[in-house]
Amino acid sequence: MFEGRSIVVCLALGGALLAAGCGGEKSVLAPSGAALSLASTATAVSFNGTASVSARILTAQGAAAPDGTLVTFSTTLGTVAPVEVPTAGGVAMTTFTAGPASGTAVVTANSGSVGGGGVRIAVGVAAVARVQVTPTPPVIPFGGGSSLIAALVVDANNNPLAGIPVTFSTTAAGATVSPTNLKTDPKGIAQSTLTSSRPATVTVTAAAAPSDPGFGSVGPTQGTAVVATGPQPVPVVTVTPPPTPMAQVPAAFVIGAVPAPGSNTTISNVAIAFGDGTSATLGAVSGPAISVQHIYATGGSYTVSVTATDSGGGTTTAATVIAVGFQPPAGVKIAAEVAPVPQPPNTAAIVTLTATLAPASLVGVRYVWTFGDGEPPQTTTINQVQHRYDRTKGGPTFEVTVAVTVMGSSQVVPGTSIIIVP
Repeated sequence: MFEGRSIVVCLALGGALLAAGCGGEKSVLAPSGAALSLASTATAVSFNGTASVSARILTAQGAAAPDGTLVTFSTTLGTVAPVEVPTAGGVAMTTFTAGPASGTAVVTANSGSVGGGGVRIAVGVAAVARVQVTPTPPVIPFGGGSSLIAALVVDANNNPLAGIPVTFSTTAAGATVSPTNLKTDPKGIAQSTLTSSRPATVTVTAAAAPSDPGFGSVGPTQGTAVVATGPQPVPVVTVTPPPTPMAQVPAAFVIGAVPAPGSNTTISNVAIAFGDGTSATLGAVSGPAISVQHIYATGGSYTVSVTATDSGGGTTTAATVIAVGFQPPAGVKIAAEVAPVPQPPNTAAIVTLTATLAPASLVGVRYVWTFGDGEPPQTTTINQVQHRYDRTKGGPTFEVTVAVTVMGSSQVVPGTSIIIVP
């Protein structure tokens, strides 16, 4: 019937052309009424990073598009390859590759008249979601030290981002960070060193470089960390009171005042407050056994404090509470030793007078004697005196008095005695 002639039959399937030799070779395109959706394995990538993008086509009846349905991919930033991909099981796959420009790529796909909404993939600096800054150590010594500052740059899914330009800075007076401009390594980390003598806040900024085509259109992302300084070294101070301090008796305190270990300082001043309203400045003394004496006028409870200052301005105070015993009332007894003068008519005698203070802890430094025979008083610095009594001037009894000034105080202890001169 068709002898000697070749016959070509072209079939139209649901609006998509599937033919060979009908006006040239044609590809299979998505049927009318089909839907195309896009998905990506990543929403953010580093510079020159990659992500897989898939396009799924379903017919109006919800079935997968015929295998071989051709999908065409495109992107607003970077590249996709291959551009045209036939489906298998209703899905076409391509690879997105970011370039050296920061920004957000929008990848789209279509098959004939059927298109899909684009997927967005952040690239480079635009992919940065957080800059995590960690100092090691977080506390540097008082007076100065260094800390290693590590900045981890990640995307919204905590994936590290490589090759991101970061800048380290601090506003602390006298502090430095070096180097200041770096790029993150394959683990998303960049490190710099802070050197400071005081607390410092370090700021790390991830921002597009001037050479980046996205410079000016992509905003920066910052992270901060605070590096503290350790406490100021202070002297080591101790104060040890006497075991049984008594009023009106010198109390010996033992003071320890030494610089803080490893501080390279010296003691510049030591002061002690005895708790009774009096104090003493000892100056630049140091050591574990500094001796200081003090006399308390009366018994009671006293808080003794010692303050030491070093050449670096460090100050420490140590304190102790002592109970000072009360002394019994002070008194003085007068003893007389009479030696008659061996000349007639034996009306005169030499009397040796001795004053004894009580309690025995008291020490007299000045004795004012009155002899009771009309002679003027006599002052001595010892507790003994001799006086010539003449019976022609009275007697035989005489009232002797003495006023004793106690060492270390203004206390005067009076004493009286009646002596008989035979």
